[in-house]
Amino acid sequence: EMFSVGSGSTFALGILDTERRYDMSEDEAISLGIKAIRHATFRDGYSGGYIGVYIITRDGWRKVFSEDLALSADFSSDIQ
Repeated sequence: EMFSVGSGSTFALGILDTERRYDMSEDEAISLGIKAIRHATFRDGYSGGYIGVYIITRDGWRKVFSEDLALSADFSSDIQ
């Protein structure tokens, strides 16, 4: 399953609903999460520009990716 929270959630869910597959590998799911959050950040004026991606399993959770888009040299090229 998946979920998205925050003011940019509707933008992120648009990407997730369109591109999610139930047979995705963990790496593919992480990449999709990053893409969804990046898109939401650039579409939502209230997003803070910080990406945090976590994997939640029966055994707990772990952070798998973080990025402050304000520190990216050319983050506009990430939007495709």
